[in-house]
Amino acid sequence: MTTVYASAGGNRYHRGSTCSALEMGQNIHDYDCDCWGYCTHGRGHYVLETTPSQARTNGKSPCRVCLPDAVLGPSEDDFGHEPVTNGFGGHRCSRCTTTITHYDEAYQPSRWTAFVAWPCATAVVLGLAPRAAA
Repeated sequence: MTTVYASAGGNRYHRGSTCSALEMGQNIHDYDCDCWGYCTHGRGHYVLETTPSQARTNGKSPCRVCLPDAVLGPSEDDFGHEPVTNGFGGHRCSRCTTTITHYDEAYQPSRWTAFVAWPCATAVVLGLAPRAAA
């Protein structure tokens, strides 16, 4: 059984208790206050050992820093992000667009709106498409 680490107040679980994202979350709670040295908000939540399934049951998702390959599972809603054939043999996102700016010889801008190729970043985050290898 795999052991992971999470705090009661966080939204993620981590591979180890020394994950930089976990430590940063603890530091933000401990040091980013407006108490000016007279802290009354108390210490952050303790980091506890748990299992991935128990952490998911508690509403936590895998840390993207120390567990980048963990499967989040597809989102319940795709928010309109789905692959559509782009007419050139590829696919584009049905929702995402980007603005392309081109400058002519007189440095006059021309702007076009273009669809984003599939998978868009949102589809990857929602778990609708696999994450590309780094």
